[in-house]
Amino acid sequence: MEAEAIAIWESYQAGEAGAIAAGEKWVQERSVDDLTGWAFDIAVDDEAGIAVKTKKHPQWRLLWSAGRADEW
Repeated sequence: MEAEAIAIWESYQAGEAGAIAAGEKWVQERSVDDLTGWAFDIAVDDEAGIAVKTKKHPQWRLLWSAGRADEW
């Protein structure tokens, strides 16, 4: 899971075509119940990564953290 998330994150950071589709597929494969949104561009507690929100948890949270947001 970690290696896959890193590859997708780096692809998105590089502006590569297909990164958003790969990110969406990765999130869906994690079986997040009641998913209402996901994003690469949301910082949570000063950390960047792949963020999600759900009906049960409407606040953004990181499904995978890339580290400190100011590093990106």
